[in-house]
Amino acid sequence: MRETWAAHTTPFAAVTLGFFTIVLNVPINNAVLTSDRAALPADRETTRTPWNTLNAIRIPINYLSFLLMI
Repeated sequence: MRETWAAHTTPFAAVTLGFFTIVLNVPINNAVLTSDRAALPADRETTRTPWNTLNAIRIPINYLSFLLMI
């Protein structure tokens, strides 16, 4: 029974993780990469806080997906 549950949950978690990363994290990453590193913007916390929040959601999904594959 566990194998069946894991077999169905793992692909779902992987697809969710990929969608989550591409749609939410990558745009923030691109904005940070194109910013001027010599002069950090004054509102950099407004970019970093959402990224950290999204990453805090994404990492447990990643670990769960990995554990289900074992």
